[in-house]
Amino acid sequence: SGESVPQKYEIAIHHKSGRRVEIEVAARNYGENGQEPGVIVMLRDITEQKRAEADLRDSENRFRTMADAAPLAIWLAT
Repeated sequence: SGESVPQKYEIAIHHKSGRRVEIEVAARNYGENGQEPGVIVMLRDITEQKRAEADLRDSENRFRTMADAAPLAIWLAT
């Protein structure tokens, strides 16, 4: 339809140092209304964000395992 639609992808690459780096790739078409067509691409390092998400999942799983295995009732209050 010629409509400009943003697209996002996540990829993992290995830095030359051997470190794994998580990258978010965002691309968007531009050049509507007779302008010369092109693409804008943005790369963002999301390694720390992915690590924090994994740490949170691990913490939640440990809590859930502890709560399910407890020999008495556990409840949370705010």
